[in-house]
Amino acid sequence: MKRVFTQPIAVTADVIAGGTIGSAVVYVAPEDMTIIGFQLTVKMLTTTPIANDGWCDIDFELSPISEIAVAFGYGFVHGMCWWNTTPAGVGIEGGELFIMFPDGKGITLKEGEAVNLPWSGRNDTAATIRMTCDGCLYLVKGGATK
Repeated sequence: MKRVFTQPIAVTADVIAGGTIGSAVVYVAPEDMTIIGFQLTVKMLTTTPIANDGWCDIDFELSPISEIAVAFGYGFVHGMCWWNTTPAGVGIEGGELFIMFPDGKGITLKEGEAVNLPWSGRNDTAATIRMTCDGCLYLVKGGATK
């Protein structure tokens, strides 16, 4: 049995009114590693109606490339929040994805190779909105075999 290592990922961003923001967290393998599982979570930390009607959303992905491109990713999660002032209403939809690969399978990274966790947020409100992306990579040294 191989020892499992974890690599936590956390991003919190304030997205200004009418703005978009995004970047990518990059994990570079310090030695030959295999990702045997991962978890991605997104949520809005500002969930109270502010200033006017509006919506905001956030995307988070595990991918071989550094931008959101669902067709190329290993896993993708989406979250959003909306509200109306009249009639009053709030809708919050977080997102979570947890994947563990079958025994002997995974995403193999050679020493120095990278996997990307791109994220992007959009805000169509009149106020700054705080969003968060959290994740964890589950890794073993070398290959995924027992």
